[in-house]
Amino acid sequence: MTARKPPASTATFLEHLKHALEVFGQPEWLGSHSPLAAPYFLGDAIRGAQTTPIGRGETLRAEIQRALESLWGGPLPNSGPAMVEAVDAEESQGGRYDCLILELNYFKQRYRPVPKSQSDIYNDILHISRPTHDRHLRAAVERLGTILLQRLRPAVRLEQPMQPTQLIGRDALQARLLDDLVAGKAISLTGPGGVGKSSLAAAVADAWNSPAVFWYTFRPTFNDQLESLLFALGHFLHRQGASTLWHQLVADGGRIKDGNLALGLARSDLDSLANPLLCFDELDFLRPLTQAEARPNHVQLLEFLDSLRGHTAMLFIGQRAFWESDAIHPVEALDAGQLSALLSERAVSHRPGDAAALHLYTGGNPRLAELCITFYQADTEEDFAAVLAQLPRFQALLPLWLRLERRLPQAEQQILHALSVFRSPAPADVWDGAESEQATALARLIERRLVQRDERGGVTLLPALREVIYAELPVETQEDLHSRAAQIRAERGEYTAAAWHWQ
Repeated sequence: MTARKPPASTATFLEHLKHALEVFGQPEWLGSHSPLAAPYFLGDAIRGAQTTPIGRGETLRAEIQRALESLWGGPLPNSGPAMVEAVDAEESQGGRYDCLILELNYFKQRYRPVPKSQSDIYNDILHISRPTHDRHLRAAVERLGTILLQRLRPAVRLEQPMQPTQLIGRDALQARLLDDLVAGKAISLTGPGGVGKSSLAAAVADAWNSPAVFWYTFRPTFNDQLESLLFALGHFLHRQGASTLWHQLVADGGRIKDGNLALGLARSDLDSLANPLLCFDELDFLRPLTQAEARPNHVQLLEFLDSLRGHTAMLFIGQRAFWESDAIHPVEALDAGQLSALLSERAVSHRPGDAAALHLYTGGNPRLAELCITFYQADTEEDFAAVLAQLPRFQALLPLWLRLERRLPQAEQQILHALSVFRSPAPADVWDGAESEQATALARLIERRLVQRDERGGVTLLPALREVIYAELPVETQEDLHSRAAQIRAERGEYTAAAWHWQ
């Protein structure tokens, strides 16, 4: 069989699935070309499997096969006549009929002899017209796709924090945080933006003595409702083997009919687990400017979080603690010596006075320091001291970014602009699987630490940088990028996220 070209970039999820069915017998091609075989889409299904193209292709084939068995209602018969007999026994067209028409057109594993043409399928085997056959085949692909999405659930994957490559000057604080959390406390991690709160919290979560770690970042208009939090928490608890909240949410159609019942079920599930840890980032978004402007959904969230205290270890992350907690741990800025260590870790040749100058400009803020280093590494014709002299007069992210942007190649700028419209990690295969220039540009951005790659095939901009880049884009460019982002999400079955970008 000769592999066809991948579908165009405007393809839908079902078109990608249909193409995967057409080349089902070529796992290596699937792993190299189909977005459905990328780690981002396969998610947890790729765990333990080879991450080579053939390994990803085989994983996709296995998931499609399991979806096919779900459509049939159990293991499929080994022969074509047995499939036809089982279909004939059905009183109406159902899942088994769908499996038969998919077998005849795509899989061709059981029915012998293999039909030579589609006319053999609709005239001699199914005894239907060509238009009816085509309509039934489209419906079968749709139902198979629905089951595949239900199995892989790309839209409800649990959030994972980005792991920092190295933390400098945080060892003692990390140890204190772990001591408090092991004691079952609810603690707050505070500090100005860019000081490294989320990175430190991610390191704490990674060092936790149990795999039961839940991470949730609040994003306005996206997941700052109690229903969203309960759905994510219920799914997490269900995966850990405590499913009472999840079963109640499923029974209620994802809606909260009784808040006290949901709270009680969450507490019960948490109490049944060994050493769970709940981490909540960006709590500042829930803080009202004045008491009169408090949003009911945010008040509801804060009350729910407070009600979980005492039932599990909890880590709250935000710039200024306005919520209830058992202890507050501020994250301090880096001193000149620690900035010198950061420069050495990033292989930046510098003199003793350079670290002091960097500290004077950044105030010890690691995010600003990282951008200054990237500014230097984007053009190494000058020494670090000369680059520091070119920095904007006042400490600010926007002017520093505007100067850095001019030093970046156009391909890197385009990827940064594209990523700025995504609220959560975007699929890396959009650029990894593109022409070599884009793949190289993405690798360079990750090396520059302007973009982070997670362990699930996703990439994302640093949050503060995303806001700055997005705000500087013309409205027309924002709309074009949102349109492309909607298509990227829709291709992978993330329809709610796609709708948000379209809207």
